[in-house]
Amino acid sequence: TPAPQGTPTASGSMNASALPADHAGRAVCQVCHVSGVGGAPKNPPDHEGRLDSTCADCHKQP
Repeated sequence: TPAPQGTPTASGSMNASALPADHAGRAVCQVCHVSGVGGAPKNPPDHEGRLDSTCADCHKQP
């Protein structure tokens, strides 16, 4: 599994977008974010090959 990539902040942590409130409890991400179905933002190139199980490592509920 590729290492998480993103925009490091001044503290060195990654600056990943937060999950929308209506995504609480969801565990399947790639179905929408690989294809952009339903207007979901498509995964950036550095997310290729990542599994649903890794999304919440960086993307958190607000």
